[in-house]
Amino acid sequence: DVVMFNSRWNRDSFLDGIGQVAGRSPESALKHVGRDLRERCTVIWPPVELPGATDVPTPGRTRVLHNAPVVVWPHRWEHDKGPGELLRVARDARDRSPLKWVLLGEQFREVPEPLRIFMKEFEDDILHCGRIRDRDGYLEMLASCDWVLSTAAHEFFGMAVVEAMWMGCLPWLPDRLSYPELVPEGMTGLSPFEQPPDPRKVTEAVRRHLIPCRAECAVRRMEEVIRDAFKSSG
Repeated sequence: DVVMFNSRWNRDSFLDGIGQVAGRSPESALKHVGRDLRERCTVIWPPVELPGATDVPTPGRTRVLHNAPVVVWPHRWEHDKGPGELLRVARDARDRSPLKWVLLGEQFREVPEPLRIFMKEFEDDILHCGRIRDRDGYLEMLASCDWVLSTAAHEFFGMAVVEAMWMGCLPWLPDRLSYPELVPEGMTGLSPFEQPPDPRKVTEAVRRHLIPCRAECAVRRMEEVIRDAFKSSG
């Protein structure tokens, strides 16, 4: 009756893929399954537990960027999050501007080789390395950073990036996957080397843009869609 996706990227990549697969089926009824499903699809960002009592909260600090920008990479330590790309970006940045690094995210027994190299090569520039299990401590760490960087090759939404931006990090995000959806129009392509003239305005605009994924807003929207589906089915 209704299909909910957590991003336009998730929806479109699924429908494109299912259309290609079903198109090879001898069953004629499956030929247009992607088209038929699209009519029943809706996109609702997943609920994210974000702090703040108002729609556009201001976390407990207002400051200018650090002289050496602090960049957080908040992903789990796996190959699909692009650790090789992280190493390449960090090496390229080293020749352009000094950066400090915060590496978060879940770690596993086997650490990808690019991360091993990164930790050795940039040891003096790493302010924190490792998962923070305490929720308040995690958000406090995000709030201490200037930029959030993603190098992911696989991401259907980007919850960790949303949390970082909500806590005041500017978006240093690739123009792919779900990331263009997560920032307001005209605010893509930012980086420590292409800084906005007024970072605070960017942060405020991003928070307003992300309000639909606040837990109470997203859950309410999901309930509305499910309720309407029941009504339509009689």
